[in-house]
Amino acid sequence: MGHAARRLGAGSGNVHDLGWRLKRRQAPGREGAVAMRGEAALAWAEELEASLAKDLIDLWFPRCIHPAGGFHQGYDRRWQPVGEEDRFLVFQSRVVWSAATLAEAWPNRKDELLEIVRHGLEMLARMRSDRGGMFRTSTDPAGNALSEDAELQAAYPLAFALFGLGAAARVDESGTALDLARETHRWIETHLWDAERGGYYELALPDGTPVLSPRG
Repeated sequence: MGHAARRLGAGSGNVHDLGWRLKRRQAPGREGAVAMRGEAALAWAEELEASLAKDLIDLWFPRCIHPAGGFHQGYDRRWQPVGEEDRFLVFQSRVVWSAATLAEAWPNRKDELLEIVRHGLEMLARMRSDRGGMFRTSTDPAGNALSEDAELQAAYPLAFALFGLGAAARVDESGTALDLARETHRWIETHLWDAERGGYYELALPDGTPVLSPRG
């Protein structure tokens, strides 16, 4: 038996016994889920929720708030912001969705998380297109498009914007998120829905004209 194995086995009988005990703490399988009831299930849920808060949420919030608007997107090992500080619709929308969903699930932290939601909504408002579309897909902190392509209306980032706005509308009573969610939904249905063939176009010009790929 190696040194590491001996250290792991110390005080637990043997390594196999330790492995068995660790296995019991893993997520229950189909049979284990049936057997897990009452206090055991509650203890497992509380442990997972505590880990979610301590090891993930509390590291991101409110650290991710950027004073210039929107959210930081990356950190180094010391949790210092790194990388580009441009704003991308998918990421900004994801943070809004995350904060709003947590605000709904954790009433005791709702006020704190609502501040993050509203901060994100302000950034999304800056990213609004002024050329007939809904949102620019990438901007600087002021909301200016990073390129001409950023004005194109792509279904993928617009879907994330709709997810984020929908979640925000459930917790933000101002109506701002709800109005913007409805407008985004209408734009998608009006311009990206293919009424003739079904499904949605993946890309459109700011005026809503679909961008079609040539068939080869």
